[in-house]
Amino acid sequence: MIYQIFLRTFTNEGTLTAAEKLLPHVKSLGTDYVYLCPTFVQDDDPDPKYWSGNQKRCGLNNPCNPYRIKDYYHVDPEYGTDDDLRHFVKAVHGLGMKVMFDLVYFHCGPTAVFLDEHPDFILRKEDGTPVIGDWSFPQLNYGNPELREYMWQNMEYLVREFDCDGYRCDVADLVPIDFWIEGRRRVKVIKDDFIMLIEGLYEPRWREAYDLIYEFWLSASMKKVLEGAEPAAYIAGRRKEYEEKYIYGGTTLLNWENHDYASGTWTKRPDKTFGRAATDTMLFLLYTMRGEPFLYAGNEIADGNVHSIYANRFHGGNMTIDWQNILTEDGQARLALVKRLDELRRANRPLSEGSMTFVDTDAPSVLAFVRACDGLKLTAAVNMSGEVVTCAIDGVTEDLLLDRGAALAADGRLSLEPYGFAVIQGK
Repeated sequence: MIYQIFLRTFTNEGTLTAAEKLLPHVKSLGTDYVYLCPTFVQDDDPDPKYWSGNQKRCGLNNPCNPYRIKDYYHVDPEYGTDDDLRHFVKAVHGLGMKVMFDLVYFHCGPTAVFLDEHPDFILRKEDGTPVIGDWSFPQLNYGNPELREYMWQNMEYLVREFDCDGYRCDVADLVPIDFWIEGRRRVKVIKDDFIMLIEGLYEPRWREAYDLIYEFWLSASMKKVLEGAEPAAYIAGRRKEYEEKYIYGGTTLLNWENHDYASGTWTKRPDKTFGRAATDTMLFLLYTMRGEPFLYAGNEIADGNVHSIYANRFHGGNMTIDWQNILTEDGQARLALVKRLDELRRANRPLSEGSMTFVDTDAPSVLAFVRACDGLKLTAAVNMSGEVVTCAIDGVTEDLLLDRGAALAADGRLSLEPYGFAVIQGK
């Protein structure tokens, strides 16, 4: 399981030292990897010409965007020091977890530290002005061998100096795939079990460079079903489509939120929009579908606060996780469910290693699928509506390994209460 920490929203202080204090909680969820959003020096150029659209629209007037890097080798003072990052990683390792850093290599800040000496490290127009890529930042020049070497050395440096265990590669499909393939080769020389996650699509060769790919379709699909705009089978159809276009037999990252989706410039949080019980069905799918579960910090306590990646203690006040929610009924119930699903997934190999086959039901709001591995078979079923439903699912017994509002009738039909779900032992 991968747990994402965005420092600005994780604590009121927004620092590595403050975040470190919450690592025992993160470990208690069953976390394997802590994914840490960018902590490196942000470009503080106040010219809005080089600000992203959302950065302007949020109205916080913060020039510092974690995804607009000025110096790839040092920690931004907003978050602490280089030693603070080393200490954070050491604390993560001490709890038996690993750390994934976030690499922002498609673009850089307009005052990046290397530009005076290497103006050709970014693409330029005939008049010498920077080529502006998506999000209004100068685009790095991967046609320049020296720029490639600079970035490869950065990948190696971060592993050696900070002992990280993986990279999440921001908009990686906009960077040449051969760059990532060589980068992966180099970091695995240093640390053989190093992993890489691609944020991107449209790259058939992604498995040569990465271990994981986001399932971007999943969050939007689950929300459409909960809104009643699509039947539950819509999720199955989108998954099959995604496998054919992007996955190519690889491993996927399952999430309903991340730092972008939870930002105030995007949309309302699912726990506010749908309520805890309905959002629990999304969580259930993250842990039972084929792929690796991913939690955005605060999901585990049903946090519904609006976040912004541009808000910090200097601009806009603190738009952070409401950790007091852990004391509420919703927060306690969500936390218990996260831990139970993690236990179930680790105790039953079909849920972590098995194949996945969607099965038809006669209830439009119910999604069901079989996970199978080495002769073991489990069936997962979830009711993504606010109505009681009954449905027929072939090949199940009376053994409910996990259920919320589920019951098997004598005639073999499964009854599910509103937003109920079950994992059922198969024949």
